[in-house]
Amino acid sequence: MFRTLYHAGLRSEECSLLARTKGHVRFGKAAHTSGPSVPDRSGSGNAGAGKKGPVGSETSWSPTTTTDAQGATAVVFAGRQKQRIEIPNRMGGLDVNHFSILVRFTLNESVDTDPAHQRYELMEKAGSFWFNVREDTTPRYRLRVGGFFNGHSADTFTGNRVIPNRTLTWAVATYDGAHLRTYVARGDGTHLALDRSVARTGTLNTGAAITGIDENLVVGAKHRKGHAPGGTGTNELAQAFFNGTMSRFLVYATALTQSQIAAVISGSASSARPAAARGAERDTTGA
Repeated sequence: MFRTLYHAGLRSEECSLLARTKGHVRFGKAAHTSGPSVPDRSGSGNAGAGKKGPVGSETSWSPTTTTDAQGATAVVFAGRQKQRIEIPNRMGGLDVNHFSILVRFTLNESVDTDPAHQRYELMEKAGSFWFNVREDTTPRYRLRVGGFFNGHSADTFTGNRVIPNRTLTWAVATYDGAHLRTYVARGDGTHLALDRSVARTGTLNTGAAITGIDENLVVGAKHRKGHAPGGTGTNELAQAFFNGTMSRFLVYATALTQSQIAAVISGSASSARPAAARGAERDTTGA
């Protein structure tokens, strides 16, 4: 059975992030953000928290929402305000080896939030794995997924397709122990296509092994609390803030196939589970 680490289905009747159990996890209709808290309906207690501001002066952030092009409620990330959602790694629940990251978002390119490194971060667990949109590619605004494998960073993988400005888009990244892959689809889940696939092997590291700290999973930014790779002590940084909206965010602890991804992002896969993972569990979200 596939294990969903997080599922944010931020539709009109649900605005929540992050869930994880040994089986499939999702959010119910009654789960709504409340102030800076982004609750977890799984019963696992894996709530996220809204934060904003630079290192050393960050404050709580109560996410605001809007409606995306599919009529779904989406969290608004204002890059200049350095907004993000942080999810603690409780009891190693966020440590994975293989993964699938699925994000439905609208990128607003009008604000360059990371002029030094040219990234809009979709998510990162520092010292482990990450997924972003690059500005320093030719052409600009292509996907990059990477991680630390057997203690070494793999951060040169860049997709081929350009992420359009102010257009609802699905972006997906997977790692199966043999390949890193990216996929792109329209915001309604149609026209799913393989963006790029590159060979990659190795065990995905945890944040503590690389940065000295069991790092949070961060949505909408890069935020490392520990030291730089190969360093010591602490050297906290926050950067690459996303600018735009996100209406769906999921991570699986396995690499989904293209057909399974299609089932998740299409309207027919309301529970955000690939068909192979469905069992006796009843879908009650209506999402």
